[in-house]
Amino acid sequence: MPKTKKLPILITFILCTLSACNTELSKDVNGSFGILGTELERNTKQLTVEIDLKISEASQSRVEVSENEKVSILNPILNSVSTIKVNTYHKLTKDYVAYLTEIEEEFIKSDKNPLFYNGKVTQKGKEYLRQTRSYTEEIEKLWINKLTKNKVSILLSTEGIQSYKGTKVSHISYYFDDLPTRGIIVYLKQKKYNVLALEKDFLNDLILKNLTEQLNSQH
Repeated sequence: MPKTKKLPILITFILCTLSACNTELSKDVNGSFGILGTELERNTKQLTVEIDLKISEASQSRVEVSENEKVSILNPILNSVSTIKVNTYHKLTKDYVAYLTEIEEEFIKSDKNPLFYNGKVTQKGKEYLRQTRSYTEEIEKLWINKLTKNKVSILLSTEGIQSYKGTKVSHISYYFDDLPTRGIIVYLKQKKYNVLALEKDFLNDLILKNLTEQLNSQH
């Protein structure tokens, strides 16, 4: 199994373990958080490059040289409707990733939790939930594949979560109250990676759909 596939599973295990751990164990895994954070940043940058390249290649006209050296201009892979969907999805994602980065930087610069204080969700915490739900709803409208569309609900859900104690806790309490700051930062990095991975899946689905339609139209 590729390392990038194992990474989300490993992070989830560490985050869940920390919820049930004491302070000493939390200190012991800080080194692991650093390693995971660095790897996530590297994978996220690579994924961003791949997405930009894929959008560029699918949106531009291609030139094909035949055996008799006649040049034919081929249509872009994406039709006009799909191009609008891609651009809309891409902007929504860039804005949301930038928003998550802002929150991440607040956790890095300050010891105070901007989303949770004295056991209560702050205004910034409520804004995080609103932004996440809004982003999720907007991109769900653009998905065409119902099977992969389910990934959006799973990876971006803000619904309550069953804790290790068996009780149901709110999403924001589970991820932004019980964890140490470094764990929260890694969670935000993982969320950005997940968001970009979803966009790549969205692009692949749309490109495949357009290519299939183009091939069918030639017969």
